[in-house]
Amino acid sequence: MSGLKKAALFFGDVVILYASLAITLLIRYRGETLGSYFATHFKPFSIIFVLWLLVFYINDLYRHSSFRSRGVLFSSIVRAVFISGMLSVVVFYVFGGLFELTPKTNLLLFSVVFLFFDYFFRSAVFGLFRSGATNIVILGDSKLIKETTAYLSENQQTGYKVVEWFGNFGEAGVSEL
Repeated sequence: MSGLKKAALFFGDVVILYASLAITLLIRYRGETLGSYFATHFKPFSIIFVLWLLVFYINDLYRHSSFRSRGVLFSSIVRAVFISGMLSVVVFYVFGGLFELTPKTNLLLFSVVFLFFDYFFRSAVFGLFRSGATNIVILGDSKLIKETTAYLSENQQTGYKVVEWFGNFGEAGVSEL
């Protein structure tokens, strides 16, 4: 995956993390002033967000493999959100005095909101990865070429689409072109 695609995913996650926090606080404290709640939650959750992004990186959510299919994408995100949520609970309770905040309900609600928005964001990116694939023609039939062709055919998120494969390409094939 190119650096630009990884950066877009990363910054998309950052935006969705903070937007999910704001939406969580709107849902949880409806009718009350959002600004004061957001200010109270901003610093502790910003620290937690670094942890979340690290967990997403460790779970390969910034690699092509997570975009193999929508099912793989969904299960990868669910796993990463679950691990991040559990680690967040540990951090909030171990360092509770530092944060002066124990957001049990908010953390659970935040995780659900984030999971929803991040999955739909990554699904849109998934569609872009597949639609912008470069068409390629493969020549040859060695074991490595067969493995590469199979991989590219099964993983269109890599940005390449095999449109033609001349498997038995020999001397006669060159003169025919």
